[in-house]
Amino acid sequence: MTRTEKFLELQKQLETHLRTKLGRSKTLSYYALLDESVHAGNMTIRQNKDFLQSLGDLRNILSHVSYGSRPIAEPSPDALEKFEAIVNRVMQPIPVRDIASKPIKVFEETDVLLAALIDMKRNDYSQIVIRRSGKLGLVSPEGITQWILQESNSIGLLEPSTASIRDVGEHEPKASCRFMRPEQTVDEARAAFLNGSSAPSTRLYAILITHNARPTEVPLGIVTPWDVFNPDTF
Repeated sequence: MTRTEKFLELQKQLETHLRTKLGRSKTLSYYALLDESVHAGNMTIRQNKDFLQSLGDLRNILSHVSYGSRPIAEPSPDALEKFEAIVNRVMQPIPVRDIASKPIKVFEETDVLLAALIDMKRNDYSQIVIRRSGKLGLVSPEGITQWILQESNSIGLLEPSTASIRDVGEHEPKASCRFMRPEQTVDEARAAFLNGSSAPSTRLYAILITHNARPTEVPLGIVTPWDVFNPDTF
């Protein structure tokens, strides 16, 4: 199969998949399919929209213009490789369970902060997963900073060896984490981080993975912005 033949086959696969996914007829243009996919929250399409539009232009040229038996143009090997990776990601989305960090150390609210800080340093992570009143949550760097700023005048409270996770958790911004099921996609995680927290002026620091996306369940993994936006991940 030539590069041109492979490119046209990939283009057909992508367009057919998007039409089926969106429930659109063949009368809707390829470019409109890309726009609707972005509006529907497809982050892979969103991040590569300009590239995909350019390939749509190339497809139109190849469909209508030729030079004898040879195409007038064809995608470069690098462009074809990138296009194939995009099509595979769109048609077979990566589930968040595949990129989540695991296992997770869960601290109880009665644990001392120092124990959590030591474990953070030893295992190189930045979000403390806690369980408060039976529900999972986070203590993020922002929560620790707010604890320091607001309690710095309280005698003894800023001593990490005696301060509890509960003390720091009281200063954690609301909705600094959210929950997803293992089968939800990396694209959904990307969209969640870009859209931010459900609480005003609050950053979404992490996504906790549980069986049914409930805070009362056992954590199966944790996903951070680095996991989904790191260029070396995919």
